[in-house]
Amino acid sequence: MAIEDFDLDSEGHYGTLGPYACVPKEVTEELSKGYLSKLKPIKPNKSKYKPKDHDQVNFTFNLDVNGLVPHSSDEYFAKIDSWGWSSHLASVLCGTRPLRCTFANLFERYGFFRKGLVDSQQFFNFCDAIELKYQKHRNFYHNGIHGTDVLQTVHVMINSTGLINFLDDLEILAILFAAACHDVEHTGTTNDFHKDTKSALAQLYSNVSVLENHHLETTWNTLGQKDCNMLNLSDSQLKYFKELVHEMILHTDLAKHFDQVKSINSALAVMTPETWSEYARDPDKPIPAPFDKKSLLALVLHAADISNAAKPWHLQQLFTMQILQEFFDQGDELKQRNMPLPPLSNRTTTNIPDSQIGFIAYLVKPLYESMSNYLCSMAPVIAARAKHGSNYVQGTPTANSILASMKDFDNLWRGNLSYNSDRWGKIKAAKNRFQRPSVMPNAPRMLSSKPKEQEPEAILEDDDESEENEEEDLEFIRKARKSLAMSHPATMSANPENIPSEIAITAYESKETINSEDLSPP
Repeated sequence: MAIEDFDLDSEGHYGTLGPYACVPKEVTEELSKGYLSKLKPIKPNKSKYKPKDHDQVNFTFNLDVNGLVPHSSDEYFAKIDSWGWSSHLASVLCGTRPLRCTFANLFERYGFFRKGLVDSQQFFNFCDAIELKYQKHRNFYHNGIHGTDVLQTVHVMINSTGLINFLDDLEILAILFAAACHDVEHTGTTNDFHKDTKSALAQLYSNVSVLENHHLETTWNTLGQKDCNMLNLSDSQLKYFKELVHEMILHTDLAKHFDQVKSINSALAVMTPETWSEYARDPDKPIPAPFDKKSLLALVLHAADISNAAKPWHLQQLFTMQILQEFFDQGDELKQRNMPLPPLSNRTTTNIPDSQIGFIAYLVKPLYESMSNYLCSMAPVIAARAKHGSNYVQGTPTANSILASMKDFDNLWRGNLSYNSDRWGKIKAAKNRFQRPSVMPNAPRMLSSKPKEQEPEAILEDDDESEENEEEDLEFIRKARKSLAMSHPATMSANPENIPSEIAITAYESKETINSEDLSPP
């Protein structure tokens, strides 16, 4: 079947995205020829770079940057090694171009320009093109700020866990590149949405990792443009680079999450210290999946992609509001199509605190624990196969020094997960105390909080009181919306009335709870 056979002018295929909105011309041409898996070849630039051990990268691990009020982007980027670094603040400081600035800062620090791995002029052209494509659908969450957040998070993770010692320059370049591009041209909807609505993208990619394949296709097409081919790699280097990036971005598909965690845990269960020692003694002995570098880097990128719950509370809360807005908008469109709503897409019934408590307990925490066990088990191998000096001790890293740095990182994310889960629990309790039901735009009018069963005469007597309570409730929502809009002017709508009341109430009640004596930081 050729691409012309798809009825792309039908509303059912592309929803509100517009015909061919997400399908590059190169893709349709390739697909019409029947080569679904064939990518447009990227002509490598002549490379003078020869693989060698790393130079030492200066890295100072900080717990967070809470309370820092930077006066310039340079001042804030000096804190880029911090787990609590905010891509939202970076966006403000960089004139809404956080991806470009963060990408350039890290590439400079890792010496990719100096070593000739990356052409600087082509690099900035590529960054500008990718950042522009991130804004294509004007998403609340899946935008350049999220791409920047994942990029910076990967940088902190590979350094704070000691994994940096295990990777060569090409592999570090690959994971930073994949992090920056992993959600480019995201449509603001889920893979299930594309499959259920039979969108053009779903048909192009046969309902398999629809968005992830689109992110890859968009990335390679952009890199293949004349002025954006920033990589100075040999044919063999480029082949390995693309294999790594392909594996990493495909594994950001949440549908692969549980299989990925199960595979790691099952493999760890049969590995013994003696087996790890064998890999440490023989640097040339291949490490099998899921402990090979492709699987390891894919795990790290996936962990960075869902790291919001492991960040300081103010970041986790803001990112939660933004992604829920995307889910609610998707739910609105499904309602218009008379289609069933998936979890977290219903403005009137979604329980935000419960959703986040469950997300932490069943997705984030198990993944991070598996990754921690994985990296701790590999510490002797990482030390034996180190590519350069440790960031924490002078000279070659030891297994103990790597384990010590991992322990610091473990304590950080575990503390944040516990604190954030407790905070959502307290917000849930506060919501129950206020007894304010969810009211979202276009939902039925809010009912006053009073007993369901009353005597007939009591109902008549309470008519005036009911109207008064209802007005008080609506005034409470208006106040909450205004407060949230003022707190996040760079990310929320200029019109507070457009902010979903459920999100506004949650944030407002959280703000009131922050000042309570029973909520001191961990």
